[in-house]
Amino acid sequence: SVVNGYENMIGALNVELKKPEASERLLLNMYFNNFGRSEANLNLSKKINKKWAVGLLSHGSFLKSKIDNNGDGFLDLPKYDQVNLLNRWKYTFDRFVAQFGLKYLKENRMGGQTDFQTREVTPTIYGFTNNTARMEFFSKTALLFPDKPYRGLGLILNASSHNSDSYFGFKPYFAIQNTLYGNLIYQDIIINTNHTYKTGLSFLNDNYDEEYGAITLERNEIVPGAFFEYSFNHLDRTNILVGLRNDFHNLYGNQFSPRIHFKQEFGQNQTLRLSAGRGFRVANPLAEYFGNLVSSRAVRILEPLNPEVTWTFGSSYMVNIKKFSLSGEFYFTHFENQMIADMEHAEYLYFYNNEGKSNAKSALLELNYGPVKNWEVKLAYRYVQIQQTMGKPYGEKVLLDKMFLPKERVLLNVGYAFPYEKWKIDGTLQWNGRRRIADMVASADHKSYFSMPSTFAPSFANLNAQVSRNFPRFEYYLGGENITGFK
Repeated sequence: SVVNGYENMIGALNVELKKPEASERLLLNMYFNNFGRSEANLNLSKKINKKWAVGLLSHGSFLKSKIDNNGDGFLDLPKYDQVNLLNRWKYTFDRFVAQFGLKYLKENRMGGQTDFQTREVTPTIYGFTNNTARMEFFSKTALLFPDKPYRGLGLILNASSHNSDSYFGFKPYFAIQNTLYGNLIYQDIIINTNHTYKTGLSFLNDNYDEEYGAITLERNEIVPGAFFEYSFNHLDRTNILVGLRNDFHNLYGNQFSPRIHFKQEFGQNQTLRLSAGRGFRVANPLAEYFGNLVSSRAVRILEPLNPEVTWTFGSSYMVNIKKFSLSGEFYFTHFENQMIADMEHAEYLYFYNNEGKSNAKSALLELNYGPVKNWEVKLAYRYVQIQQTMGKPYGEKVLLDKMFLPKERVLLNVGYAFPYEKWKIDGTLQWNGRRRIADMVASADHKSYFSMPSTFAPSFANLNAQVSRNFPRFEYYLGGENITGFK
């Protein structure tokens, strides 16, 4: 939806946190595993009176064990500790609803060689450290019209500060992001409730300051925008959503983002969906490829990076047949521009703009059974191909498959609940196809991307399962991850 901004390239994930007025008064969850990872989650909520409710969501976890199962002298998992808190308030009245709150995150991570302690104590041993602190304020208010429930005026406000201090061996990485966001939304009907619309104004101020060794990246984005979205609904069987938004970016000029979505139901058991639209985003190379900095590669940003721009087209079809549902989808994304992260050479991590074809194709087939007689089964197959034009370090243009991405995946999930759901068993088997990786030995001597050697990581299967037992106030569960023991 254009209501949510210009960055949505293939859709958005709506994360609904537990609401103060509707969640449990007390929920305590504790978790331990054989690696030594421990977690505790405590959720509290209270309905103070008819108008006010308050909730607290809290999470704490840590891992302090040295895990080196492959014996290479490096930690398989970083040591860490984290505290995550969210306090939310909600006010409800006939003509006015408001919710607001604060989020806080503090996390420390340390990895590298198993003998690494701190940079000061063991300076000659390779180590990785990361300290993150984040504070966020959010609010959502709405003016209601009880006699006209289809009409409303809403305001979303968000302000956050994110700080990250890291060391990759001897190279420091310091990053600060301060963000201010506002979205004013008005909704109403045209003639009748078959024709509705949303329109409004948005504002984004994103300030970035990053330093990695001798590389400094700074920018201050100021983006005012306006949008209009029309929705047609006929008997809940035919839906058309047309959205238009225009944003003026202080660094990259005017950005126009049209989108259209169509849904048609045939009878009671078949649904067709079609969608198309434009997306725009500014990439953050160091933050987005943070894990790749844990290496001996030298980072080279070959040119000023332009924003990524995509056009995405897709469709899906779903059929319900008694106890089964079968769905298929296909999406194609064309990049007008894309940031390329080039890891074809052993010594370097290059970043540059795409100057040729770049696209992504994704297909999915999914079969669901149940829930019937306490059984639920899901079987899915996904095919993904992402191709990028690479070779700018040597002035070449070669279309290559993106690294580290399996083209094929299969998922099988089976769940069974015993009578009254006292006992539940759940198992998930995933198969990941082979993926292209760089040939680190041969690529060091190659100067041409046309003959760049590649090798492939083999396909593998992974099994996760758990069994849980429910009581009136308690639930216990025992599970295993990577039961197949793949390394």
